[in-house]
Amino acid sequence: MQIEGYKMHRWDGPQSFPYVITIFSAPNYCGYYENKASVLIIDKGNLSLKQYEESEPPYRLPDNMDVFSWSVPFLAEKVTNMLYNIVKKGGEGDDVDLQGILGSDDKGKK
Repeated sequence: MQIEGYKMHRWDGPQSFPYVITIFSAPNYCGYYENKASVLIIDKGNLSLKQYEESEPPYRLPDNMDVFSWSVPFLAEKVTNMLYNIVKKGGEGDDVDLQGILGSDDKGKK
């Protein structure tokens, strides 16, 4: 993430041509960093940068929740279900009540 939306990496002093230019295209990354975004424009051998400020996102989660916090319950449910099925498959033939241990509500389903 670059606060100005770009960074010019110069190895031979501040006046040298940048060997690498990092462009960051997400203004206000994750709604947190208050950075700008940039676009590198190459026209007839000339380089220029255009910077962009944050704009209103097209969709917001309830209570401005971030997508990571919003997805944790869904992810936890899917991972638990996946692990349950792995244990269930590995335990076939054993007399262990995995559904009772894990508190699964799909008893009797196969």
